[in-house]
Amino acid sequence: PDAAKSVLCYATLLPQDGMDAETFGMALQEEEQQALDDLIDHGWLTVKDDILTIHPVVRLVCREELKPDDTVCENFLGSVWGQYDENQYDQEKYRQLAEFYSVASDTLDDKIGNCALVAGLIWYQLGNAHQTLKYTLLAVSKKEQVFGFEHHELVSAYANLGPAYSFLGDNRKALELHQKALNTRLNISTVEDTYLATLYCSVGQSYTDNGDYHTAIGYLLQSLLIWKKHRPEDHPDLSTIYNNLGFVYSCIEEHKLALYYFEKSLNAKGKVVPENHPKNASCYDNIGRIHYCLGDYQKALYYRTKALDIREQTLPRNHPSIAASYNNISLIYSAIGDYNTSLQYQKKSLFI
Repeated sequence: PDAAKSVLCYATLLPQDGMDAETFGMALQEEEQQALDDLIDHGWLTVKDDILTIHPVVRLVCREELKPDDTVCENFLGSVWGQYDENQYDQEKYRQLAEFYSVASDTLDDKIGNCALVAGLIWYQLGNAHQTLKYTLLAVSKKEQVFGFEHHELVSAYANLGPAYSFLGDNRKALELHQKALNTRLNISTVEDTYLATLYCSVGQSYTDNGDYHTAIGYLLQSLLIWKKHRPEDHPDLSTIYNNLGFVYSCIEEHKLALYYFEKSLNAKGKVVPENHPKNASCYDNIGRIHYCLGDYQKALYYRTKALDIREQTLPRNHPSIAASYNNISLIYSAIGDYNTSLQYQKKSLFI
């Protein structure tokens, strides 16, 4: 039946070690869900410990006989992506999704690079710099070939590629791409919406990373101005801009302003994310940084330890953010004269 053929096409995209069966099933149409149950009953697909897998031989035969492509799988891919929620961080499901879209990018035609773009985005969330850059570059290349260089499809591609380079420490390249995304957006539209605000924020963050703090403040305040036209002041969507303003003010030693914005960011985030979400860890870390700069080492240690606890619970053990937390806590112990403990944390950071 056609429904069974469709499900088998989708199943060829499963990662080698499988995928959460519920996530896969929820992306199917009603008749496809029945076909999935039938295929499992007949042994074409397997579910064990809530993980759906496909035998390598079945995968190979289905690819050769059914020839799945991005057109056939388009609706299913969109439905899977619709279940992604960056505010409900689940490391294992994120990894499965990253591998799923990587397989889709590698095996389907992926004409305009959407699978690659999604794969790069999720690999970034997982802290995998190599995979982030690989798939985001691929997405940009495909979109440039299809659309040229002045098209709305390129805006998100450039915007996603910027953080990939920033992740690898190439802040100049990241700034170039964020600025490219903003300029492309301004060239094709004059609408001041929340996406434009996000692009201004990204450019501001890149200037911060490059040490040009006063230019950064200009872009960040422009972003905040647009955001406030579309959201109330304590809306969760404003948490990133508050955080970035806090950070840049801390860089120019305007500590009271920095603490004000960091606390607004934490308050906004707390409305939508659980206590142990990595985004809260960043807020706690930044608040700890301000208390460290103000010489209140006990408060600094309290907040930075909270940040580390969350990161160790939710991120891969070798994630750069965990290394940063170890380093930050080391600095506090050094400041209070506990050099042995400081050294232990520095070694953990260096190991990662």
